[in-house]
Amino acid sequence: MTTVTTEWHDRVAVLTLNRPHVRNAIDRELAGALTEAVRAAQSAACIVLTGAGSAFCAGLDLAEAAAAGFIDAGWLDRTFGASAVPLVAAVNGPAATGGLEVVLACDIVLASESARFADTHGLVGTIPGGGMATRLSARVGVGFARQMSYTGAFVDAATALRVGLVNEVLPGPELLPRAVALGTAMAAVADPVLRAVKRLYDDATALAPGAGLAREQELFAAFTAARAADFSGFHERLGHRG
Repeated sequence: MTTVTTEWHDRVAVLTLNRPHVRNAIDRELAGALTEAVRAAQSAACIVLTGAGSAFCAGLDLAEAAAAGFIDAGWLDRTFGASAVPLVAAVNGPAATGGLEVVLACDIVLASESARFADTHGLVGTIPGGGMATRLSARVGVGFARQMSYTGAFVDAATALRVGLVNEVLPGPELLPRAVALGTAMAAVADPVLRAVKRLYDDATALAPGAGLAREQELFAAFTAARAADFSGFHERLGHRG
């Protein structure tokens, strides 16, 4: 099974996380496939990212983490941070923990009415390492970000829109067409201009949280190393992946 599929709509590349049997939980194979798919789509005007089935992404595959340890925390930043092409998240269902970090790494976020968002790192006994502490607070404000991370509670699509986590909320059948339409609108802008504007925004937003992201990755590495012996029990205690 291909863990990430690519479908082209003219100059819009739609990448779909394709592990629906585990709610698109991220294992090493999917992470590598997503990195390659983003690199291969750099000729696009826009990359749209969505999930197969009823979920967007449940986060890291904890079964794999129990057996082989967590994926290097910097993989997501290297994958999306290296993209010169704007990224639109079309969140079709729950996006939790590492899945929420994937959402936050995108430039624009659209959500279906059934989308939900949560940072459950604390509930599974670990801490963020993929940009949660910096990017979530930049999107929704420090107070609401802390509330999400401290409690692990899910936020519905309407609340996500109200706090600025998402740009738009749409009925499920309209989500992907709207994302493709946004990408098509971007294609009307000359590539050098669009990419330069993206770079301006990326550089401007990275000025403050850059040091914070490096510190988050450093603490995550130290935390996971110290707790390595405990990770073998994650899957059994939780009874699920993600």
